[in-house]
Amino acid sequence: KLVEREASKVKTMGGSIYITRATNITILQNSFRRNSAFKGAAINIGFVKYSFLISNSIVENVATEQGGISVYKCKETSIISNNIERNLGKGSRINGISGISLLHIDNAKIFSSVFTENSSPSGIGGGLCILKVNKSSIVNCTFLFNTARFGAGIFVTVSMRLSNFNNEFRGNVAYIGAVLVSNDVQYLVSSSCKFTNNTGIDGRGVFEVTSSKEIHNIRSIFRYNKGPNGKASVMEVTDVDVVYTTMCTFSNNSAGGSGGVILIIQVHAIHTISCAFSHNSADGNGGIISSKNSGLIRNAFSLFSSSLATTNGGVI
Repeated sequence: KLVEREASKVKTMGGSIYITRATNITILQNSFRRNSAFKGAAINIGFVKYSFLISNSIVENVATEQGGISVYKCKETSIISNNIERNLGKGSRINGISGISLLHIDNAKIFSSVFTENSSPSGIGGGLCILKVNKSSIVNCTFLFNTARFGAGIFVTVSMRLSNFNNEFRGNVAYIGAVLVSNDVQYLVSSSCKFTNNTGIDGRGVFEVTSSKEIHNIRSIFRYNKGPNGKASVMEVTDVDVVYTTMCTFSNNSAGGSGGVILIIQVHAIHTISCAFSHNSADGNGGIISSKNSGLIRNAFSLFSSSLATTNGGVI
């Protein structure tokens, strides 16, 4: 059944549904619209071993802090075929999350869901916020026109692994990290994804990644992403052991500072293999890659064409 929960008002947890200390909970084919709460404007789930949210519509809900959906202290949560649209996170920094908030979870699966025009103007994770989740998998999802101060699409921190497969990110806007802000995530993998027309106002038009062991970008497309007032149109990477970029395409990306595509700072090694770079630009150093205090840069079997830097290094 389709259940409309219009304009439900509570002050604390779960504008429509609040569930705690259960073994297994499934929320299937419901609509949650214009609810409000301090945490979990539509749904708040905590201390539940297994939770499944399937084919729900989460629209125009307002959270003071943590998301239209808030899930925390669970063993495993699966979020499948949901529509997350025009939700608002009113708080600032870590206390402002608009779409979905996941906290202290062993395994999170987000499949075939659409995140559209969610907003955290002063906060983090316009679409999705992942905090202290051991393993996260985001597959076949679409993130469109979400906004946040940090990480308009996804904000993730203090986690072991984030896997990003066959997702599309388009038109997202953030002060930093229009698609993804990642901090202290050990392994970060993006494969077969499309990143188009995302804007990081102060740079990092797609990714800002700090304190990781390995980053893998595989078979992905990056086009028309911008960092107009800062560094790196696509990716700024700091304090990372190794970055692998394989069989990716980067075209028409532009940065207002150094690193038309990638800026690496204190990175031990970056490997770029079988990639194509064309018409990327930097208003600074490195039309494609700018490196500072880093180690090995290895480019193999890649094509570099028509890139521009206003100072040094049309390519690197």
